[in-house]
Amino acid sequence: MLPRRPINGGVPGNRRSGAFAAIPVAAPGSTRNSNIFIVGSSVLIVIFLGIASTITQGIDYRVAMYSILGLLGLATIMGGEQSLFIGFVGFVAAFGLGYRTITVTPRLKIHPAEILILALLVLLFTARRARKALVHKMLIPGWMIAMLPFWIWGWFRGIGERYPWDDMLSESRNFFMLIPIVMVTSIMLINRDRWRLILTVLFITSTWIAMWGVAEYYVPGVRGLFPGFVTKTGSTITGEGFNRATYSFWGNPAATFLCAMAIPLAIPLRRWYPKSWQRMAITAMVLMQATGVYVGGFRILWSCVAVQFAIYAVLKKRYISAAVVVLLFLGVYNIIPASTQERFSTFAAVLNGKPSEHDSSGRKHLARLEEAVLLAEQNPMGVGWTGAGWVHCDFVQIAANLGWAGALVYLFAYIFTLWRFIDRISRTRKGTEYHDVLIAVLLGFTTVGALLWTQAVSVLPQLAYPAWFYWIMAEILSRQSDFERRKPSAPPALHTPADREFRSYRPQYAGVRELGR
Repeated sequence: MLPRRPINGGVPGNRRSGAFAAIPVAAPGSTRNSNIFIVGSSVLIVIFLGIASTITQGIDYRVAMYSILGLLGLATIMGGEQSLFIGFVGFVAAFGLGYRTITVTPRLKIHPAEILILALLVLLFTARRARKALVHKMLIPGWMIAMLPFWIWGWFRGIGERYPWDDMLSESRNFFMLIPIVMVTSIMLINRDRWRLILTVLFITSTWIAMWGVAEYYVPGVRGLFPGFVTKTGSTITGEGFNRATYSFWGNPAATFLCAMAIPLAIPLRRWYPKSWQRMAITAMVLMQATGVYVGGFRILWSCVAVQFAIYAVLKKRYISAAVVVLLFLGVYNIIPASTQERFSTFAAVLNGKPSEHDSSGRKHLARLEEAVLLAEQNPMGVGWTGAGWVHCDFVQIAANLGWAGALVYLFAYIFTLWRFIDRISRTRKGTEYHDVLIAVLLGFTTVGALLWTQAVSVLPQLAYPAWFYWIMAEILSRQSDFERRKPSAPPALHTPADREFRSYRPQYAGVRELGR
């Protein structure tokens, strides 16, 4: 009798791999009832939306957000253990909601993404078979454990300074949420098919964000189509005269943080979707995200996209293509608006520590940084959560809030993860699907580092969670078993039922092993 076929193309792992393991599904007999319940719930949700529309004369984002959360929750809870992945897809897609949050107090707002990830963690612990996978396969990096005492210390210091509790919780929970995010993500991304779906959803979510920002920028009349979702269209003028998109649908031009991180995902997506129309769609989505980054006006993101391309050209050894693009850029630079050229030049002045007089943003950022450094020097043990405000450099902000030791642990954690990830790429066979995924995540992770150095990422969940997600993906990918050095013809050892199951279906999974083990 042949062993049961794995679900969704999953590749059974062994305990030695420590990276991925398939989670069994619920009993087949429950599938029909679950589907009926989900369909019925969907009908009820539609009815509810119709009633709300009639009463309020229009559906605002809160009604839609609560309804989508309710539908995702019902599908996740009633669909069996395997359907937990539906909730995880919803968590990634929730990055597109931006400032659409649930207000608890004026200082404390809950993001739908954190509700989803906490619910998934609870469900993983309550589902018997999923709980076993969680216990054996979950990943909690050592640096997170090392940071826990500093996170707790920040509360003691903040209480001593009598900072508002909700203000401290608003900032500290973004760091504490790292633990449930890494636990759930390390279980959910168990094989190639799941990586493919999640990265696709992340890429589409980023495109969705960019599309709304560009639409608001170039077609201000879009506000009339969705008055409950878009509050301000058009642009704002910077000191250099540059017109910045408002991104009111997402809530802030910081929406483009995710766009800059997600652009490199086109590298594996073009391999996964090889048809001509699919590649054309991916190219159009990259252009949309690049346009969104441009109109967002963040100079650091402009630089990050350029650095991403340079790193990609070096890793892929496409020097001629890189030279052509550089020449094109130099040619285009001479015809772009003068305000854009001025914004480029002022960024160089900010990096030199001497922002120009009309660069109010650069001067404010440097002033906050200097104040936070002085605060950290006067208080080497930190002043507690929220004590430093928004510094626009997470490493310095942690030094001021939690102390120099906590900041060094955090800085070392990023550098170590980046170094280990680069080492992983150097030991991976080039030209493979796995190598493309590594490069894409590396480019996004370098952007995360640039944002941590220059922006206030950790102060809000809508900014922190996409950055944490890239960091955790880098942690997971860098810890995979070193199967690349094995000979393709060498079969896995038949010591466990999981290995025997893989051998039985080995021809079918010949191309899955790269991200499955």
